[in-house]
Amino acid sequence: MKARIIIAVLLIIGLISFSLSPFFQIKNIEIEGQNILREAELREMTDKFHERNILLLNNELIESTLLKNQYINDCIIKKHYPDTIHLIVYEHKPLGKLINNGKYIVFNNNGDILEEGAMNLKVDVPLIKGVAYSFSQDRIIFPTEFAKIVQALALIKYDTIKKIDFIEYKSNTEIVMFLKEDIEVLIGKNKDIEKKFKVLSSSMANIMENNSEIEYIDLRVAGKPVIKVKN
Repeated sequence: MKARIIIAVLLIIGLISFSLSPFFQIKNIEIEGQNILREAELREMTDKFHERNILLLNNELIESTLLKNQYINDCIIKKHYPDTIHLIVYEHKPLGKLINNGKYIVFNNNGDILEEGAMNLKVDVPLIKGVAYSFSQDRIIFPTEFAKIVQALALIKYDTIKKIDFIEYKSNTEIVMFLKEDIEVLIGKNKDIEKKFKVLSSSMANIMENNSEIEYIDLRVAGKPVIKVKN
């Protein structure tokens, strides 16, 4: 009986020693899903987990570390024993930026402030002009006119958003947009603005495919877009 107890104790000690051995030290951290953030930035955040024991490392600690970055909305953590952590990150989609007190403020569809700075922003998103807004803690409160623009931006791909230089709200009957290539886009009224932005997104894909030189795009009638090609 005593011999069995001794053997059991030795086995337990052996298992504990093995679980704490370098065999279970984290050697690889794989990251996927990032579109906005650079991989180097994410690796800088996770470097401290290298050489940690994968069995003892709490997933909540990894999650809380990643979620400190305002661009990260959620993450999935998978442990591949004995030495690899696989991270899937889900980012907030930046939609636009405002100028407030001389600084840019980047926001998402909920009005969450993702980034503030005078220059060197992580993202390339359109500047929104001529709209009223207010703040509540770390969020932007959108009035109706602004909210419609935000909702329309949320429906188009980020690749299209990056091509927009600025959107200016002049009145309920006049919204204008300029693309990075200095192409004016006439939006007109804010009615059907979501449909107009979707049309713009599909038009941009065709323009890029055909390598067309565009003078302006007229979306004032949502169902009848006019694309004026330079002579």
